Amino acid sequence: IVAAKKFDADVYVLTPEEGGRQTPFVTNYSPQFYFRTITITGTIELPDGIEKVNSGESVSLTTTLVSNVAMEVGTEFSIREGGRTIGKGTVTKVY
Repeated sequence: IVAAKKFDADVYVLTPEEGGRQTPFVTNYSPQFYFRTITITGTIELPDGIEKVNSGESVSLTTTLVSNVAMEVGTEFSIREGGRTIGKGTVTKVY
């Protein structure tokens, strides 16, 4: 386990019926990331060729957190906004 700010992840974005967002998000979206017992803000960067992510979609993306968090490949996390979970992800690469 290492302390890192930047990581790649595979993410599933919840549908509105599952409690997720009704609108898509784009690069530079900054939700809260929940790792085990810490909630921390991060900025999402979508891969080239993907302009937005809609509810119900899965995507591989890069995230940069505001400070270091202990993680390793396989660490699971939630993406939260306004007190509700809008996505689930798994770390695939730590920088």
